[in-house]
Amino acid sequence: MKKCKDKKMIFSQLRKHVFLTILIFLCFINYPLPSKASPLEYEVPIASKQIPEAPLANWDMLFFNNGNTIKSSTTTTAASPIKFSYPKFDQSQLNNLKSIRSTTTTKIHSGKYYVSGEFLGKLEIYVDNKLFLKDEAISTSKKIKKSILITELLNKSTSRDIHTIQLVHSNFQSIPTLNFTLKPIQQTVNLNERDISYNWGYYSPIGQAFDFFHLNFIHSSMYKQGDYFATLYTDDLASIFFDEQKILESNPTSTNMLNNAVIENVSVGEHIVKTDFADSNGGEAAIHSAITPFSNWVAYYFNNTSSIGLPVSKQVITSQSPNILLKATNESSSTIPSVVAKNYYSARYITYKRLPAGTYHLEYKSGEGVGVWLDGKQIAYEWKDGKKPLRKLSVNVSDDTLYSNSKDIHQLTVRTYNRKSPQDLFVSFKPSIESPVTQIKTIVIDPGHGGKDTGAIGIGGLKEKDVVLDVSQRVETLFNDLTPYNVYLTRSKDIFIPLDQRPALAISKKAHAFVSIHANAGSSSASGLETYYYGIKSSAINKTNINAAKTNYPTFFSKESSITSVLEPTASKTNPYITDSKTLANFIQKRMVASYQLQDRGAKHGNFQVIRSNNLPAVLTELGFITNKNDANKLGSPYWRQIAAEAIYMGILDFFESKGSDVSSYRLY
Repeated sequence: MKKCKDKKMIFSQLRKHVFLTILIFLCFINYPLPSKASPLEYEVPIASKQIPEAPLANWDMLFFNNGNTIKSSTTTTAASPIKFSYPKFDQSQLNNLKSIRSTTTTKIHSGKYYVSGEFLGKLEIYVDNKLFLKDEAISTSKKIKKSILITELLNKSTSRDIHTIQLVHSNFQSIPTLNFTLKPIQQTVNLNERDISYNWGYYSPIGQAFDFFHLNFIHSSMYKQGDYFATLYTDDLASIFFDEQKILESNPTSTNMLNNAVIENVSVGEHIVKTDFADSNGGEAAIHSAITPFSNWVAYYFNNTSSIGLPVSKQVITSQSPNILLKATNESSSTIPSVVAKNYYSARYITYKRLPAGTYHLEYKSGEGVGVWLDGKQIAYEWKDGKKPLRKLSVNVSDDTLYSNSKDIHQLTVRTYNRKSPQDLFVSFKPSIESPVTQIKTIVIDPGHGGKDTGAIGIGGLKEKDVVLDVSQRVETLFNDLTPYNVYLTRSKDIFIPLDQRPALAISKKAHAFVSIHANAGSSSASGLETYYYGIKSSAINKTNINAAKTNYPTFFSKESSITSVLEPTASKTNPYITDSKTLANFIQKRMVASYQLQDRGAKHGNFQVIRSNNLPAVLTELGFITNKNDANKLGSPYWRQIAAEAIYMGILDFFESKGSDVSSYRLY
């Protein structure tokens, strides 16, 4: 009887244990298993992880003999990346064969690519009907590796990322040998970057799977006290954390892939920023993000003219002006990233600033299309080709804000495109301040030489008279566009103006400053910048004239002029504003050296008629040596001529400020 009870008890316990075991098992089935650390607070749903099928490229092959097509066929290869090699040839196919033309039209995401491969014979590679490579290997095969920038096609209203590649192969020996690969330049990723800018297209960073990869960016750095804004551009899942607090999150279902957030009153010191990214959709992958102070601009660049899709690059443009000021150019020396096609691109610029309610002046211009938005509301729009003159309009800023409880925080966005004209973007947004009439200044700019007087002729036939006229006209434009000042040129076209008439114009206009602009000449090794002011005492005039022929003056004269004919031996009239002229010369020289990046030859005394015969602060500045290769490259560049004009403009403003004028609203930087 006892045994029977014991058996029942054991059975009962076993049944209890079995029941508990089944219950625990069922719980574990429904309980989420530990997963690998995710960079986001959520995982990408498994159902969405359907890896896109690898695209294919169809190649049409034409076989030629003396220009006549003798055969055609097709072959299919991978298109991501594009790889091509000949299918296996039958010997009968090679009879009378002279050349093979292989063509494919397929989807290629804009960006930088490597063209690599190996061939024997003669090879021509065309991309979108433009010859990209022409080479030959006579006896042994040759390897090729070149980079190419592929941009969206302008003449296609749709499918602008459909491109054509053509391989023309000839003069091969026996069996044709050709391998071709077009592969994107994949980037390594620095997970400790402060400003993040990657566009992997249909690929991924080195070391990551092509689709559904995760990245955790983290950096710690010092921040100055002030207001900052965060910006994030992606079509995937991403979040930004500032000191462990989430401040921004992407919305991958939105048609607008740009998201921004304001971070007010950041304390001085070290802060930690984490940016988590997940390629949640497969296909294209990109992330651009930054946290930057108010008034700085974040620029997003696109290899199309519509600013749609994912940017190919991003950069932060530091503001050095109290006004919201933006300048951009696409000259060869510009800072626009190399992955951007300089003659065909668009850009989207964004910044934030505290703007008290009131009336503001918006001034803007662009080589081609431009639009300006304040707090998402369009305030200017000229989206068409053609070089734009400066536009000015008044804008009322209210206390309404979209970004925080602070009433004075506002967002300014600028969009622009370029495809024909050089980009010449300028945007200024400043409080409306009327200058008293007593503060209106008059400036005379004197482009040296002109007409029959060419001035120095430098490398490549570059003429001094042409260079200095262009720079002078740029200085004139800056004053007309940005200030209420009066500005006059001694000549506005290629004509000869006698030397005595140049200072006479300045005196008749009662000018407050006179600047004569020239280019230097000398030996091929001579280089640098210098600015002259009249400072020779009257007692030294005769001695200077006696030794004039021995003096190493800059090339200020035409070939047929002599130094003594220009210096006025009697020196009956001399400029009394020596101190002010010296101050003006120092300011211009300092600005030129800082921005033009040439050797500083100093601000110095000069006994030249145009500055000596003046009755106001007057200087003569030499922009560089037209006979020096490096200097001449800058003198011949529209980009560097603009830099010179801006330096002269800023130097003149510095001088006026030193005399008590308020020029803060006119500064470029």
